[in-house]
Amino acid sequence: MMIRARDFSRLFFGLALFAAPTRPAKGETASSLAASAPSGSAPTVDMLVNMALKRAPSLGAVQARFAAAREQVSPAGALPDPMVGAMYQSIGKPWQPMAPMSMFQVEVTQAIPGAGKRAARRATAEADATTRKSEIDAMRVRLAAEVRANYAQIYAIDREQVAVDEARQLVNVLVAGVTARYTSGQVDQEALVKVQLELSELDERTADLIAQREILVSTLNELTAQPVTTKLPALTTLPEATFRDIESIDRLAQQRSADLKVRRAAIAAASRRVDSAEKETRPNFLVGLGGGATVAGDPVVVLRFGMELPIWNSTKQQPMARAARHELEAAHADLRDADLQVQQVAEKLAAQWRRDTDQIRRYRDAIIPQSNLALTAARSAYSTGRADFGTLIEDFRRWLNAQVGLARREADKFSTYAQLEALVDADPLKAQ
Repeated sequence: MMIRARDFSRLFFGLALFAAPTRPAKGETASSLAASAPSGSAPTVDMLVNMALKRAPSLGAVQARFAAAREQVSPAGALPDPMVGAMYQSIGKPWQPMAPMSMFQVEVTQAIPGAGKRAARRATAEADATTRKSEIDAMRVRLAAEVRANYAQIYAIDREQVAVDEARQLVNVLVAGVTARYTSGQVDQEALVKVQLELSELDERTADLIAQREILVSTLNELTAQPVTTKLPALTTLPEATFRDIESIDRLAQQRSADLKVRRAAIAAASRRVDSAEKETRPNFLVGLGGGATVAGDPVVVLRFGMELPIWNSTKQQPMARAARHELEAAHADLRDADLQVQQVAEKLAAQWRRDTDQIRRYRDAIIPQSNLALTAARSAYSTGRADFGTLIEDFRRWLNAQVGLARREADKFSTYAQLEALVDADPLKAQ
């Protein structure tokens, strides 16, 4: 169970060492210290992921390109459109259209691509569509990871703001107590200035947190295609991040990485283009059928057959085939490069996951309880004159940093979890 800053602050406030009443620092108002988050229940991270997958323009663009690629499969293997022509032929002296052997005819001709060309073109178009489909899958997992990582950062800021607000209340108690002691001559001005400085630094920290949160919420609105003015209520919890296959992440990433699937699909498409380009060196054919009549009324039938002569093959089709082979080499090189990157990312994320898990345990089992006890002891010692004010302030800062550190570690772990899920091409909408 995660330890919250509020649980400890209640203990501290219950052990208040100064009798003077708590009052806000000079110039402090509720509006200046409140976070930018509105009240209300915040959407879950899965709700936001679902919204992004339905509405993100970037994903919509990739899906439209896939739809366009699918529409091109059938035309790629279709026959060229037939041609219809009419011809008048005059036989005899010039300008004698009614000479006995003159004729009129209508003819339909059809170009026929060489053997295997249509099938190769269709296969190439289908491979291109498959590549587009794999790009959709890669975009989905990448988009889900970005939303989850952004959500985790906002959570860390909100938990830090809670800790800062509670720390401000504690400092206000200290300000009141130190002011009373300074007035009675029990402490010098240094203690008063230091505690007031702590309050000013907390105000500065709050202002930074508000600005950082606004930037992150704006980014989240962009990812989910919401209006820029959409507010996000304060986040109080993160889903439990569990990744059971961390020891086999390298193997899983190489088998299931969405980016590698895109690269493999690109190789398949490049191979199809090579096959199609090589078949384009074969000649095309032309067949035609026509009919008409002479001026005298005798019927005329025309049968036509033609074939392309590949005279310019060396300067047209063959260079195109060589270019396709170079593209295939590039696709293989891209896959090797992407595979190395996936291995490197897998190792990095595995190290981060182990680190985050270990550090969260350390915060919950040691740092948080120890900082709690240290601050309580420092306040008790200061109240009885057995410790100076500098020690109290130092322990107070350790306590605050412990509260903030735990939230940041939790956010880091959840971000790492989101990247691990994306790396193994997990369902972006699966239950946490």
